[in-house]
Amino acid sequence: MGAADAGRKTRWSPEIAAKLRRLADGFQRLQQYRRDEREALQPILGRLVAIERALGLREKIKRSRIARRLGRRSAPADQQWLWH
Repeated sequence: MGAADAGRKTRWSPEIAAKLRRLADGFQRLQQYRRDEREALQPILGRLVAIERALGLREKIKRSRIARRLGRRSAPADQQWLWH
């Protein structure tokens, strides 16, 4: 706990509060890792889709069954590969 937290009362013991902070920090790191990974993969997967289209391996991108069931609209053309 920091100096500002020293006088603050919580419903948890200091040990549990410390564990909760560690879990929250780990969760935040995981979210950032996933964002970074997604940003790095988008151009790669976009290029792969372009290559597949150029080779005639992919004619039309269809939304997945679950996306259709949920009534989601189509993604932008450069992100449609995410909908599979």
